[in-house]
Amino acid sequence: MPLVNWLSLKVFVMKNLGAKRTGTKASGTFGPGPDRRGFTLVELMVIILLTGALMAFSIPAFNNYVTSNRLSTSADRMAADLQLTRSLAITNGQVLRFTATTSGYSIIAVSDSTVIRNREFDGEVNLDAEATANFFPWGMADATVFNMSNCAGGRTINLMPTGIVVVEVPES
Repeated sequence: MPLVNWLSLKVFVMKNLGAKRTGTKASGTFGPGPDRRGFTLVELMVIILLTGALMAFSIPAFNNYVTSNRLSTSADRMAADLQLTRSLAITNGQVLRFTATTSGYSIIAVSDSTVIRNREFDGEVNLDAEATANFFPWGMADATVFNMSNCAGGRTINLMPTGIVVVEVPES
């Protein structure tokens, strides 16, 4: 049905039904007319109630997502810095030490104690224990396990003797 015919049919129905149903003129309160604009207070309150209920269910899940994402990001960043330490040790031909505390870690040149990088963990993320690993110019490293955790769970970062870094999610 063409649009013009549909609109004229709608106007005809609204005029006739409006007059019969409300007992007033077609421009009365029945249907969308010039007298009825916007939303009623009841409609607005229902929308606000539904929005509040939706947010009440979604905010805890979002907080868990953010906390879990912080842990994953911190573990991946630490793994990348372990790989960087190995690469710098090979490139510069010197021994580098990766020293981790419960709140962060540092990359230090052993020969002159120069701090190459110092980083703190984000949020509530921390290591379970302090650990140190040396990286040698030929690519090898001291095998070390770093256990990182926060309230969302934990990650295990394994530094293999070959200098390869593996991030694992421990089984619950």
